[in-house]
Amino acid sequence: MNMAHYALHTPIQGDTTRLAPYVDTIHNRAQQAYATMVESMDASLGRILDALERDGQLDNTLIVFMSDNGGLATHAGPPTTNYPLAYGKGTNREGGIRVPMLAAWPGRIKPKTKCDVPVIADDFMPTFLSVAGLADQTPPLIDGVDLTPLFFRTGNIKDRALIWHFPHYWASKSIRDQYPGIIGPFSAIRYHRYKLIYDYDRQRAMVFDLQNDVGETNDLMMASAEITTQLMKTLHEYLLQVGAPMPVDKRNGRNIYPHL
Repeated sequence: MNMAHYALHTPIQGDTTRLAPYVDTIHNRAQQAYATMVESMDASLGRILDALERDGQLDNTLIVFMSDNGGLATHAGPPTTNYPLAYGKGTNREGGIRVPMLAAWPGRIKPKTKCDVPVIADDFMPTFLSVAGLADQTPPLIDGVDLTPLFFRTGNIKDRALIWHFPHYWASKSIRDQYPGIIGPFSAIRYHRYKLIYDYDRQRAMVFDLQNDVGETNDLMMASAEITTQLMKTLHEYLLQVGAPMPVDKRNGRNIYPHL
């Protein structure tokens, strides 16, 4: 089952029946409303877990909880902060694409354990097929990998780069002008500690060392030429391999590809 709550999303509409405990502890009204939305979603998830337990299916169910983007850090408040990560939803910085993920399965996944291996939502399909005993039906050409070795602590997953590709505009020009973190079309690649972002509007790359600079304040593009070249090469080859749709230069009708 895929359960995708509309919360937490704009418009920030608080649940007045849950508001009282937050009025004295949170002074920002947007944050008060946001807190009631978090509580409401949590209660909804709790009802699902209660139903599974009543039906005797909780021990037979893998539960994965993950957001599709980082917290809102622009208009409508902002009701959240992603500090120390940069920016938030709608951006290519860590505040927009790095999110926590929780996985639970009584008797199968050890409680209160942590894993620092970066994964991506593309991994869900092969993981769920594997859990269902249908690993042999995983399509051969997909981006994701089976995460069960991480869940069950039986091994690791293959060494790989994580890639994001967004060849169009996420927000209106007025919002992009107001919040410079929200740029236009981009591609990004993360491999181990390094992350490269390619901005198609400016046709330039930025490179960050996430191990030492999680806030992405120090662009290493010029200082780390070898790393930049390798990341760009990997990104470019991947986009060509999968036939990714690319931004188009309206002046000449040609696709724009990442280049140094």
